[in-house]
Amino acid sequence: GLFAALSSSEGETERGNQKAIMVFALVMINALCFAVDKFTLFDLRVLYLNHYAPQAFQFVTSTLCHASTQHLSSNMFPLLVFGKLVEDEMGPWGLLVTYIMCGVCSNLASVFLLPSNTMSLGASGAVFGLFTVAVATRVSLRNFSWRSWIEALVFGNYVWEKLLNEVAVTSRGGIVGVNHVAHLGGAAAGLLLAFIIRAAVKSMDKALPEKKEPRQRL
Repeated sequence: GLFAALSSSEGETERGNQKAIMVFALVMINALCFAVDKFTLFDLRVLYLNHYAPQAFQFVTSTLCHASTQHLSSNMFPLLVFGKLVEDEMGPWGLLVTYIMCGVCSNLASVFLLPSNTMSLGASGAVFGLFTVAVATRVSLRNFSWRSWIEALVFGNYVWEKLLNEVAVTSRGGIVGVNHVAHLGGAAAGLLLAFIIRAAVKSMDKALPEKKEPRQRL
């Protein structure tokens, strides 16, 4: 299952031997949606999140749409970097669930806090969720790894600076066309999800019987 691999050293070895799949699939889906929306006769604006009359599917589909090439590239780079970190720890389906949940939560925050004439689109809310999940899942006191701790410190500093900047810019009124509410909402959802994952792993560790060392015969 999603959390079983997190709670065993065998799972850790298995994940290390697997190549990332889902993160590249997400990048390609985002790029495909952009290409269809901007360079064909198909109008994908129905997939954008309409705050005035939001449709349930739009809370997910809007995270796959982008307004410009700059918008797309600014989200795909961190998605590739941090999405791969999350997939390394949680597997492909863990990454997909994290992307969707953080994206949906960021959109819910947007609908509740932004004007009703707003249209939201972009993967940034989901990406900010991946920021916090990637850092939180990198740190483990139970299975200490100096490499993981160095990664957590480096990426954690980057994420912390991004979040501080978002808070500062939002407090000054924000930048027109940038959904700062979604960024902070996605980051908060990712942090909550990371705590839920750790609690689930801890409870499963307690439920699993302890392995007894085989008795050696002299």
